[in-house]
Amino acid sequence: MNNSLTATPGRKFGAPLAALFLLLMGAQFLLLSVGTRQVMLWIVGAALGVTLYHAAFGFTSAWRVFIRERRGAGLRAQMVMLAVAVVLFFPALGAGTLF
Repeated sequence: MNNSLTATPGRKFGAPLAALFLLLMGAQFLLLSVGTRQVMLWIVGAALGVTLYHAAFGFTSAWRVFIRERRGAGLRAQMVMLAVAVVLFFPALGAGTLF
């Protein structure tokens, strides 16, 4: 019986640090060229992207579940989201401006 502890490999922080660096450089560029409002929108977009990535959200996963397991709830949810987006954005697109 082996009671020795095995060393767990350390986490690699190269890719997350590179992504953080690129996000900060993008925010710096926007701050210098456009303004604070665009930087805040950039940060909100990045936070939403990280959240969706962490939650493994993606349109392909619903299709994969539908094909492999024959469960279509994800596809129905996507169609409902698409219908809601069309209903909400069509008047703005027809008017030519949102605000």
